Amino acid sequence: MRSILLGALAILAIAVGSPSYAQDTEAPAVEEAAAVETPAAIEASAPPAGPPFAVEMRRTRGNANMLSAMPRIALMGYNIGAFTYARVTASSGGSLFGNSMGARARMDFVLEGIDRARLERIATLAHDDLVSQLRAAGYEVSAAPEVFANGRGANFLADGGVFEGEEPGTQSELAVVGPEGVGAVGYQGVGRLAVGCGSGMGAISHELNAILLFPNLALDFVQTSGSGNRSFGNRANVEGGARFSVDPMSKVEVFFSRSGRGFFDGWATLQVPSASAVDDEFASMVQTGASNNNAIAAISGILGAPMQSARRSAHTVSADPDKYEELALRAARGFNAAIVAQIRSARGG
Repeated sequence: MRSILLGALAILAIAVGSPSYAQDTEAPAVEEAAAVETPAAIEASAPPAGPPFAVEMRRTRGNANMLSAMPRIALMGYNIGAFTYARVTASSGGSLFGNSMGARARMDFVLEGIDRARLERIATLAHDDLVSQLRAAGYEVSAAPEVFANGRGANFLADGGVFEGEEPGTQSELAVVGPEGVGAVGYQGVGRLAVGCGSGMGAISHELNAILLFPNLALDFVQTSGSGNRSFGNRANVEGGARFSVDPMSKVEVFFSRSGRGFFDGWATLQVPSASAVDDEFASMVQTGASNNNAIAAISGILGAPMQSARRSAHTVSADPDKYEELALRAARGFNAAIVAQIRSARGG
């Protein structure tokens, strides 16, 4: 009986063909919601910039005194972490009695249309906006080019200027860049860029008589969700679509040293606790592939050898560069305003 079963499955597999990006059909045990439709490509002439994003920020490390410990404020670069790939998965483990092996579902998203030059321009303008907002609030500021002048703080910078890699603990990738002429700051960065040496930080703070801010603004391009992740069950569902947001990975690290010795005298972290998203259209999305094992899973169940149903799809999100930049700068203005509000609150402004 076992040999007959295996032979039947083998013949069926040959008849169905390779499941990689095969035509999508309805799976008996897997549900995947249709991808959220996005508009056609937007014209290059973007409308005037809208209001800043409403970005919430909380202090998650240190106390408010950290933000008022030194008279001046020095910007240790300004990292933009732009997500370029995302994956959402869901699975269920089947029935308790073994008559079902459950289901799994997966969707992959890739961002296209945004290059390094565009991201560096966004980082530069975002940095300049933060400088302007801080000075408008009455604070003395050392901008990043001044901080890193004449080789000062070179050990904080990350070679190459742009980094792509998985964000630890997630199924996503991001590119990290810094302002033009400065580059990405590896120390206290985001994702795999969170490397580097903090040696000399105390000396910089002491020399500039300033607290040191390490801004990291993370921008996401897709919203995803999944359900069915449980030990027992027969259904799994994933869905997603293009949506621009400030990701909760966004943060600002704050350090200071009055003595100038060692790494620092104090450390605080300002974190964005939840995503700040808008529904503005900025990209078109197309499905580039799909696969499932529906037929094989159905036959195997009939023959008494259940197998897990699997379904996946791939999607490309093509962003309009000008619209993406507009949204990114609106996000930066909101992120920067939240930073200034935290500093003003700490300094009694």
